Amino acid sequence: MHQNGKQIVLTSDRPINEIVGLEDRLISRFKWGLIVDIQSPDFETRLAILRKKCDESELDIPADVLEYLAVNLVDNVRELEGALTKIMAQVTFTAAEPTIDLARNIVAEIAKPDKQVLNIDRIVEYCASIFDIQKDHIRAKSRKRNIVKARQVAMYLSKQLTNHSLVSIGLHFGGRDHSTVIHGIDAINQQINEEPIFKSKIDSMKKHLEYNQ
Repeated sequence: MHQNGKQIVLTSDRPINEIVGLEDRLISRFKWGLIVDIQSPDFETRLAILRKKCDESELDIPADVLEYLAVNLVDNVRELEGALTKIMAQVTFTAAEPTIDLARNIVAEIAKPDKQVLNIDRIVEYCASIFDIQKDHIRAKSRKRNIVKARQVAMYLSKQLTNHSLVSIGLHFGGRDHSTVIHGIDAINQQINEEPIFKSKIDSMKKHLEYNQ
């Protein structure tokens, strides 16, 4: 195959020198080629995979749904593609709406039972409990001071603790645009820099979310 100009691709779970049972002459020949260490795809790569599949199928799946899948299915590309395929099937055959709720249900079916992923819904629920308000109020258009503060903290924590983009975060908070998210995050950053007690509270909330997923 090599003499006929064919491309040969070999994969393994360890470096060539650590493969037991290979003859030296084979190891030497394998080293002629390009050796690449392939890691699990990062968030941007997972998102690109999903977008490519959407382009190929010519189905319009909302960006926030794709980002939800990319954030919550990180270990296995087959699981990632399988989740999108399920969404596409339901949209095509049952006229279901491709929503975050649909994506959440499908991820719950695919993910391991003992596997929990920190997501924006969890952050919103936690912030609502800390500020003693209903979680739906955080996503609503209320301008009450305590609700605005809870919303800004939730946006800040969403940016700090998840891989969601500013656009996706805005969509999770009642369809707000990314400039509103930036304003909220900047407001929290400013208060953190000016008020040590507030900084301590935010740090405590971050630790709670990180260790109690």
